[in-house]
Order: sequence, then C-alpha cells, then structure tokens
Amino acid sequence: MKQTGPSLISPPIGDEAYKDLEEAVGPEFVTREPAVLDGYAWQPLWNEGPEMWVHRPIAVVLPASTEEVQAVVKICNKHGLKFKAICTGWGALAGPRCENVVQIELRRMDRILEIDEKNMFVVVEPHAIGGQVMAETMRKGLHTHIVSSGAASSPLASATSCVGCAPDGTYMNWSSRNLLGVEWVLPDGEVIRLGTLGSGDGWFCGDGPGPSLRGVLRGRLGAFGGNGVFTKCALKLYNWPGPPEPVPEGFLYDTELELPPHCKAYIMFFPDRKSLADATQAITVEGIGYNAFKPGMGSLLTMIVPHLLHKESWKKAKYLKKAIQAFNYQFLEVLATDSAEELEFQEAVMRDEVSKHGGFMMDMEHTGMAEMIFWTFVLSSNYPIFFKAAGMFITAYGQDESHHSMVMASPDGEKIKQKWIDRGGILDDNADSGIHFMMEESTVSHYEEPIEFDHRNPDQTRTIKPIEMEFTHMQAEHCMESGITSPVMRKMFGPTEGFYTKWQKGIGKIIDPRGCADDYLYNAEPVEGEPLPDDPAILEMTEKLADIATKMAWTEDGPLE
Repeated sequence: MKQTGPSLISPPIGDEAYKDLEEAVGPEFVTREPAVLDGYAWQPLWNEGPEMWVHRPIAVVLPASTEEVQAVVKICNKHGLKFKAICTGWGALAGPRCENVVQIELRRMDRILEIDEKNMFVVVEPHAIGGQVMAETMRKGLHTHIVSSGAASSPLASATSCVGCAPDGTYMNWSSRNLLGVEWVLPDGEVIRLGTLGSGDGWFCGDGPGPSLRGVLRGRLGAFGGNGVFTKCALKLYNWPGPPEPVPEGFLYDTELELPPHCKAYIMFFPDRKSLADATQAITVEGIGYNAFKPGMGSLLTMIVPHLLHKESWKKAKYLKKAIQAFNYQFLEVLATDSAEELEFQEAVMRDEVSKHGGFMMDMEHTGMAEMIFWTFVLSSNYPIFFKAAGMFITAYGQDESHHSMVMASPDGEKIKQKWIDRGGILDDNADSGIHFMMEESTVSHYEEPIEFDHRNPDQTRTIKPIEMEFTHMQAEHCMESGITSPVMRKMFGPTEGFYTKWQKGIGKIIDPRGCADDYLYNAEPVEGEPLPDDPAILEMTEKLADIATKMAWTEDGPLE
C-alpha cells in the first residue's frame, strides 16, 4: 500500500491519552497501529483535488453507545485532541482534515432501535445502513428515503450531517426534511436531545416544542461531523405497497426479481428541455410517482455498457453518438401503488401531461427492463455502478432550486464538460449525464453533473480542480448560492450570502469552545496546503469568481455600491 505523505502524518498520540481511550471503550476497541490508521487515511471520494489521502488519524476508537462516545469526546477535550466521527465512510469529508484527530468509528452502533408503524418513523443508530433499514421496514409495509450514495450508506449520517437527495424524493422528499428526534453529543461532551425527545415525549417530532435547532444542526449541507456526533435519530417512513420480503434470484447483473402488482416503470421522451420541464413538473405536482429521475444518456450508458465508453470505437462513433443524443430529453418514472384503480389513475395523468407537451411514453415492461429499473431505484442499488466506468467520479454544480431553472441550467454544464472531454481530461459520456431529482412536489429540484475520470491518469486528475472551478463560476453567473463546503470557497463567497460564515463561527464558539471538533464548517479556515495550486487556469477562474463575489457582495450595512 502506498504510504501517506509525511505532511499528512501527525505526531503519535500520547500514552496517557491512549490509556484513557482504552479505559473508555476497552483495549480491543482502540488502536494506533499505523497500517490500520492508513486504512482510514485513504479517502478518494470527494477529496480536495486528485490526492487520494487525507490526514492519518492518531488513533481509531470504536464506541458502542452514546455514553462511550461522550467519554471519548471528553477525553479529546481533556488532552487537547480533535475528533471526527466516521460511519459508512462514503468520502473524504468523514476523514481527518488536520493533525491530531481521533477517528471515532461508529460501526458498532448499528441497531434499529424502534419501528413505529402507527406514527410511521424508525429510530436508528449511525451504522444501521439503508439496506438494513429497508429490509426491516418493508416487512411492515413502510419505506424510508435513502440518498444517492445508495443502500450501503447511513440514513442517519445523510439526515444529520450531509447532503441528501435521490429519485425517491418525489415521494419521500429529502434527508433534511425526514429528520425527527435527535440525540447529539456536542463537541464539549455534553449530550442534548432535540424535538419532542428533549421534552420526554418520544421521537415523533424534530422541531418542538420550542425553537428548532435544525438549522444549527445541519442547515442545507450538513456540518460533515464538524459539530459533534449524532448517536441516534428518528426518520420519517412512507408507504411501501410492494412485497414485504422481495426474493431475488441470481447475482448482480443476472439478478431476477418480479415486478410487484400495481407497479410500473416508464421512460418518457420529449422534443426539448422546456417541454420536459413543463410535463414532469405538472406530473409531480399531481402527486404522481414513487421515484422520478432525469438521467443523462451518458449516465445510462455508464450503467448498462460501462466498458464501451473507454473504447476507441466509441470515440470515433460520431453518428451513433448523435443518435443517442436524440434521446437526451428523457425522464424515468417509477410507479408503486396500492390498487389497480390507483395505478390506472396515475398512468392516465402521466399520459395526459406527456401528450399535452409533445412527448411520448414507453412502458418498460415491453423492453424487458422494467424489473431492473424498478428494483434498482426502489432499493437504491444502482448508484455504485457509476464507479465502474472510469474508476472514480466527482459531481459538480449540485444545486437545489426550482425544477425549471435546474433543467434549463444543464446546457451550460454540458458545454463545460464537452470542452474537457475534447481535451481528454475526463471520460466521454456524451457530455449529457446531468441528473435531476425532484422533491416537495417539484417545488424544489436538484441538478448535478457527474464527471467520471481515471484517477490513475495524471492528465485526468489534473483537470478536476479546474473543472470544479468552472462549475462554481457557472453557479455564480446564475446567481445561485454556491453550496461550497471548502473553507477557501466559503471565505470567498460568504459576503455574497449574507455573511453566513460570521454566524457559523459564532455558533461554533458556543458549541465547541475548545475547538475539539475536526471542523469543516463552523470555525474552519483554509489549512496549510489547501489554497488553490499555482495553476494558470485555476488562478484565472479564481479571479473571475472573486470579481463576481465582489459585485454581489453585501456589507453588514447593506449592498456595496
């Protein structure tokens, strides 16, 4: 295994602090073995640039309860160490971003504590993964929202600490809306319980009685573990009309699983973007659909024939690529209903709106793909396939705005991608792989651009930071909030968004007075080595962004003239 660079290795943890950790959780559940620590330092996904390593933690500790988490956090406070919680490990933001960090590994806290069928919620610990929660709730005719990182990720982490949306958002909304009662170990070691849980009235509400702390707890993007450790939470559940225990046959791509009664999968095609946006919004406003998703054709190719996109024959297939582009304006709808009458009604509404806007629908049962589409979306099992095509990917833009504005913004993203495809900097997915999820009956829609690349190819890894900067520039030009988590970019764009960083710092000082959380959000400043590299393309884009930020900026007394 490649070793972490010297600049990423912290001094070893002191013997006294290590002994305290052993006493808190037991000697078998804490380690400072370098090989194990390196396993936590290799975090390729969502890393800042092409480097696959984050800082090596000084110890890894595995608590089994809220009390043990609290003890570990208090030990970090006592010895002047930092801590960072990790759950299923989907990305570098769960790893240390600075020195002297104790990695709190939460995989021993993996229980489903309660399923309340009447009030439709489930109470989970951090490492109760989405597939585990689905399996138990489906037995009771219920289902929960799982974000697009898939069924192997943690619903608690998505709801409390990170961004979270997926095709099921048309029916089950998004993670921040599904969070109910919460148990939260603050960075100073205190435990607070939010919502009705804090009043002794159970888990059913996350915002009362009394003022809500949802904005402090997670805001839009979440604090990525920078504001403490969430040890339990309740999540909303929704109706599941399918079988209580789906029984698949086969393995991976050969899996067979019947389409349940009163369930369908459709793909719709439209003549242009506007008709797609108009029709799909009208359908969703009517409450139609269980999953709704606009993939790019490039995304579908990545899933169905991943190796094709690497072949020279694909690069030269000009007419085949044009033929595929003819189907760019398509939309997938998964229907899951309780009766034949309800299914008939939903199909009739869809057909009416699609026809009204010049499109046509295809029942995927006629293609033999209905079962695959239905189950991969309902079970959130399709997302990891994106890794298969190129070995690595990032997503850019990542906005939540009105459905029309998101659909109509995608051509700008495709232009950026096509430029880098032509240079050989990223995988050629026809530039149309922008994905759209719809939430809150289409009042909010999510759009982002997956960008796939070979992390073993230096010519491609060097393009990641410039292409991210171009998408950030695009966001600024569209007058949309940056959605940036990097301290470098937040420092630049804070003045354009009401000086939110100032308020975040104030909150951070209250909940983390000793600065023990490995903070990516509240008090974080750009760390050494994080400023943008000396690359002419990036520096030019940074100057453009800074100019836009200045023109948009407000002072504390009002907008700049």
